[in-house]
Amino acid sequence: MILKALDLPLPHYAHTALILGEDGAPLSKRNGSLSIQELRQMGYFPLAVVNLMARLGHHYESEELMDLDALKSGFAMAHLGRSPARFDQNHLNHWQSLALRKVSDETLDAWLQEETLFLIPKEQAALFREVVRSNCKNPFEAHQWARLLFTEEVFEVEAECQQLADQAGENFYRHAIDAAVLNPEDFSAFLSALKSTSGAKGKSLFMPLRAAFTGRHDGPELAQLYHLIQPSILQRRLAVHLSPSH
Repeated sequence: MILKALDLPLPHYAHTALILGEDGAPLSKRNGSLSIQELRQMGYFPLAVVNLMARLGHHYESEELMDLDALKSGFAMAHLGRSPARFDQNHLNHWQSLALRKVSDETLDAWLQEETLFLIPKEQAALFREVVRSNCKNPFEAHQWARLLFTEEVFEVEAECQQLADQAGENFYRHAIDAAVLNPEDFSAFLSALKSTSGAKGKSLFMPLRAAFTGRHDGPELAQLYHLIQPSILQRRLAVHLSPSH
């Protein structure tokens, strides 16, 4: 009434939805709330956090990562939901993955830990960035991949991979070593030779190689692994699956 009497514009009032944790209770420190400092320490990009926050209780037509101007222009009170919104860290990781694909090489390098950068050979930096953009959500995961790819540290083989390696048998790995020795820099030629000599194909071909290369069933493309791991290290990892007499 006062604003009307003063002939001033009337504001439009609205409130955003209540935010719940993954357990369905109001979000708090007890059920997953994170401070800005914690998000920064975990390596989340500001744009990833903002894209999640903007969509908590609000609908955007675009499902793509949006910059601040696009988020601002796309906001409308009509798109605010009435139901409580749920904070899900998997959604945050989704926006983080999209942000990682968009940041510049310089920003990505600054995001990586110093000890990670120390491990990366200069000539492998561009390919390793591709691996990080497609397979990591935080600098700690990137460091784990750098250790797997660029050092001779002994790693634990996942149970699923070990089972597939055992099923492949020693002959498979002998053929793999021969193919790797003949084609140290050509993954296509390596794979073609291994297919021909071992008779393996599909999962029976790819998964035993993953078991030897990294001990993991997931991660970068096999071609990327083959070109990033030093040939002598890769051949030694294949030889691990031979009996000591060989």
